[in-house]
Amino acid sequence: MIVRVSQAWVRGDRVEEFMVRLRELVADFPQMHPGLVRHEVQVDLDDVPRVQYVSWWRDEAALVHYAGQQ
Repeated sequence: MIVRVSQAWVRGDRVEEFMVRLRELVADFPQMHPGLVRHEVQVDLDDVPRVQYVSWWRDEAALVHYAGQQ
């Protein structure tokens, strides 16, 4: 299994809006990407403006397919 972490630093006054939009964007990922085993959106409570999207992939081939590299 491969874990991929993407993160963004968001202005404090935009975190809620960013979270809503990010969750909308990734909601269909499990259906769209069969190799995606699990995914989460996280907010770092010690550094509130840091938002992470963590995804777990079945294997490298699934991640490469998602990333668009062949």
